Amino acid sequence: MIAEIKDKYKGFHDALILNVNYSTVDVRYKLGTKRNLIAEVHVFNQQTNIWEIIKLIFTDVIKFRFFESKKICSTAIFETYIEQFDDLVVFDFFALQVDGRDQLAEDPNSTFVVHCKEVKYEVMGISMY
Repeated sequence: MIAEIKDKYKGFHDALILNVNYSTVDVRYKLGTKRNLIAEVHVFNQQTNIWEIIKLIFTDVIKFRFFESKKICSTAIFETYIEQFDDLVVFDFFALQVDGRDQLAEDPNSTFVVHCKEVKYEVMGISMY
């Protein structure tokens, strides 16, 4: 699924976060709870050249950070670092530009980052804008 997301949406360049919903689910007969995050994103599909509204579904969230300040808008995305390490998926919507061009890295001070076990997406519709 990660490869498909990267192929279609590249680095989510100029995307806009429309909605974020973080929830916990009580998992019966297991220790702890399951944490999920859903983000609705207005993003350009590089394969079809159409703006879409998609729902990113992050399951088993391990780390989630989102904050805004007067100086930073954390919903307008420049470029996203997307990577999978074994059973950990990382989405850093405010990644560091390592070489000043295409190489990205996770920013330890990112204003919007998600670490999870799995991510899926659904296309909610196309956008006229």
